[in-house]
Amino acid sequence: MIKRYVRRPEPVEAVQVTAINANEVERFCSWYQYGESFTDPHYCGRFHATPNDCLAVFIGDYIVKLGPNNFELMSEGGFKCDYTEVPRVVELDRKYRHFKGGFYFPRKLATDTDTGEMTVVYEDEKTGTMWVRKKEEFLSPVDTEKYPNANQFYRFEECDE
Repeated sequence: MIKRYVRRPEPVEAVQVTAINANEVERFCSWYQYGESFTDPHYCGRFHATPNDCLAVFIGDYIVKLGPNNFELMSEGGFKCDYTEVPRVVELDRKYRHFKGGFYFPRKLATDTDTGEMTVVYEDEKTGTMWVRKKEEFLSPVDTEKYPNANQFYRFEECDE
């Protein structure tokens, strides 16, 4: 799962390579190519740091996005020494883009009286229609099995505007 991490001082996006997330990793970084090895069960593929520089990728490695078209491959140990995960939060009145299109503004956080779960009350930018969704779902990644062509990682992503 792609999450946000902080390396002093700038936050970055990164994905940890596992035995089962090759499609997600390839969508995150086109420099990654899935591969298998008969001799090393931990080998997952290759990372092309430059056109002439190819690095082996193993289960547990992280691919870190440092900027547009600027990625770095790090071992799990090195990554965990340098980065701390930043939990996602809902920022009220900030513009979010839904992965299917459309822009929304979270207006309130509310508690479901039956379940005690936190919910997000959010407004459609175009129509003004108010919607309610569980906070956990609002912040969740896109289900790439159900939506393999989605072009963003989270169901709702913050806009820079």
